[in-house]
Amino acid sequence: MTLPWYPRDMGKYARDTGTLTLIQHGAYNLLLDHYYSTGPINAFEQCSSNASLMPDHSPLYCLCKATSKQEQEAVDFVIRKYFKLNEDGFYRHDHCDKVIEKQNKTHMNRVNAGKQKGKKAKLKQCSSNAPQTKKETKTKTVEEEDILAKNRFEEFWKIYPNQRKGNRQKAGAAYKRAVKRAVDGEEEILRGLEAYRASAEVLTGFAKGAEAWLNDDRWTVDYTVTKQNKKTYSDEIMRAGQMAMENLSQEAKIDEIS
Repeated sequence: MTLPWYPRDMGKYARDTGTLTLIQHGAYNLLLDHYYSTGPINAFEQCSSNASLMPDHSPLYCLCKATSKQEQEAVDFVIRKYFKLNEDGFYRHDHCDKVIEKQNKTHMNRVNAGKQKGKKAKLKQCSSNAPQTKKETKTKTVEEEDILAKNRFEEFWKIYPNQRKGNRQKAGAAYKRAVKRAVDGEEEILRGLEAYRASAEVLTGFAKGAEAWLNDDRWTVDYTVTKQNKKTYSDEIMRAGQMAMENLSQEAKIDEIS
């Protein structure tokens, strides 16, 4: 593949052409432009223009528009100095061939990179339209479980005794951990809470904070309390209160006597 443009190494050009005249520079640059744009120069190609000015139809003179003897001598000098005529009838230039090869390789790398990028984009689009994979299904299941767990905690928080609920956020975190420890999960915790609500501890106003209740696995405690047990427990509280009142009354009488 030839090049629509080519890199110009000014340093190398200056070193290689330090002895050239102005006309020779012109001839050399015209030959380089032609070489990069069309490839090796055909030594035997007939000139199709300026035939009257160049009777020998030299393709080299034709390329450089060399009509005078001085211009043609400049073309001959440059060809002999910088180009090599191969057996196939084409003039070759080693440095030009290397530059063309390098540029073609760079071009192909960019083309291949573009194709690969296009394939990746197409695969990405196809994958977005494809059915859900196991990983996506698993992620969706986890999200659904989180929503369900949140709803179950709301149920737990709603029915927990109002006396000492405590911090809602901390209780929610404790509930999430407790679910993992409970044998039957949330169902077991909610059953334990229902029993706790009917316990003497709650009925007498000494309910435990929700976070502590969960952290201590209190849903596993047997809160079965009969009516008789409830009455006995209440009677003990009342007797303790009466005894305290009697003691206060006796102390008051002693104070009066003294």
